Amino acid sequence: MEKIQINGTSKNTKASERYVDVKFYYDYASGFKWKLSIPIEYRRTGISIEKESEIQSYIEEVYNICHPKNWETWRQEQKIFWQDKQKKETYNLFKILQQTFQWTCITCNYKNPNWARRNQDLKEMGYTIATKLNCECHKCKQKRRTFLMLLPLPRGGISGYETWDSDLRDKIISVLKNYDVYEDKKVKKESLLPDHKFPEIRWDSSTRRDSLENLNDEEI
Repeated sequence: MEKIQINGTSKNTKASERYVDVKFYYDYASGFKWKLSIPIEYRRTGISIEKESEIQSYIEEVYNICHPKNWETWRQEQKIFWQDKQKKETYNLFKILQQTFQWTCITCNYKNPNWARRNQDLKEMGYTIATKLNCECHKCKQKRRTFLMLLPLPRGGISGYETWDSDLRDKIISVLKNYDVYEDKKVKKESLLPDHKFPEIRWDSSTRRDSLENLNDEEI
């Protein structure tokens, strides 16, 4: 039996995210099977992969990193990361998603109407979260529910798919003071990416043209 079964692709159109839907087979815990969606276009961690060969290589890398034997170590690392964080509601969503790394109906499991903001907070922290829209939930018996899945990948994504040097990245962010032109505000540095990677997401006919007015030539 092959260790990876590819079942097609899917999208989260609201966030311009694209996934490969897979089933992983592990020789672990009596033959563990795991169905998940792996982002191959995900601007929060800088992923934008088009070539089939690169997609296949990336999926295999995710397969190895996300092996169930690594889950507890990953959870312990996140426990340390959250020690000095004050975002209680965001952490509550994180705790729910990291329990199983399975598709989770947000309505059934997280009693907060502003869950989308909390989900965005987690993404800005560098977490990789897949989304399925308008799905049927067998628990709450509704057909138009949103499901989320947290993947136990390193915060910020897998290294090797970012095209700029880390020192240059830090320098750019420092000079521009964590300013996101598209969002027209200062944001967490983890969510800032080279603009040329995602022109179809970040720039369109409605994009503001005066977003850099507050940055003078010396700062740029």
